[in-house]
Amino acid sequence: MTVLNQAHKQWATRPADERFRTLGDLRNAVLRRRQRSTDGMLAMRDVTLRVNGTLTAHGAAGGVASFTHWSAGQLCNKLGVPRDLLAKLSPSIGSDVLNDRLHKAIDEGDVDARQRVLLTSDDDGGRTLRALHGESYGRLWDYDLANTLAEYLPPGWRNPVAYEGGQWGAQLVPSGLYAGDRDMFAFFIDRGDALDNPSFDVDGEQFNRGFFAWNSETGAKSFGYTTFMFDRACGNHYVWGAKEVNTFRTRHAGRGPQRALHTFRRFLETLNTMNDVSGFVAAVRAAKADMAVPITGTTSAAKLETLDLAYKAFKGTFTQSQVTLALDAMLREEKNVTGSRYDWLAGFTAVARGLTNADERSKMETDASNLLLVPVK
Repeated sequence: MTVLNQAHKQWATRPADERFRTLGDLRNAVLRRRQRSTDGMLAMRDVTLRVNGTLTAHGAAGGVASFTHWSAGQLCNKLGVPRDLLAKLSPSIGSDVLNDRLHKAIDEGDVDARQRVLLTSDDDGGRTLRALHGESYGRLWDYDLANTLAEYLPPGWRNPVAYEGGQWGAQLVPSGLYAGDRDMFAFFIDRGDALDNPSFDVDGEQFNRGFFAWNSETGAKSFGYTTFMFDRACGNHYVWGAKEVNTFRTRHAGRGPQRALHTFRRFLETLNTMNDVSGFVAAVRAAKADMAVPITGTTSAAKLETLDLAYKAFKGTFTQSQVTLALDAMLREEKNVTGSRYDWLAGFTAVARGLTNADERSKMETDASNLLLVPVK
């Protein structure tokens, strides 16, 4: 049995001010931060760094910004200066070390002379430098993800309940939504938590659906999402009996995050087309009953016969290589494989998980998902 623990880690570790009960509250929080933030380029030769309890950047025009723990770590990594070393030096010496290393790193080409920086205005009138990256960095705002969820999440989907405050046995409350200074994480289901009894059952098999989505506008992690079907999500957000698990992620480089967000929006739109419970049950039953390309055995001769039929059946949608890999995946990962549309969907989905190119993976996952609704001719 596959158990997913990503949501559990969030539930167990997030402080109270990073937990949200509704998507609206999460979106409003990251919107307020977005409205106070600017994303721009900073000429690093014009910056003076100072260490005095905290690390601050001083511009030529007199502006001052305080580093966060995350951005200070980014700077020290770029300059090759161990952060724990600064704690052992006097403020004046620590400042001299950083400034000397900054200019040498620029001269030697180790650090871009212009850095993309994320600055946020504080409530007390100061400014915080939350992240700095090279010029090619592509920022995706946490608000962009939260807003996409708010606009495209199908009706009936919700964040599942969990024990309040990360404390086992506490009151069950809407949970699974988190946003802090570094990143955000969201967990949504159609059924399958403590509020649903029985959960989504199709002829004795659990087919609750869920996904995780995450992002970091500071670069602390990639943008991505994981989709899955599952048996139950318990009160500490372990996801039990997960199957058809697919993960899509992309680095924050150039326009990559924006293209990936568009792909995520298409995923939500696909969910919406299969959102009716009775329609989804009927589709799963039909896909399980429909023999797309029957699998008669596992011998070499039987596999060759199956592949010959499958190449013709899936021609124009999947390549011969993909068909071969899908058959291997089915025989390796699935039990009681017959060759139904549902079996082949599982096989092609397994192949898609191994693709490194995000666009190719997204296309193959979409083509595989269509097998749930469209009979193979």
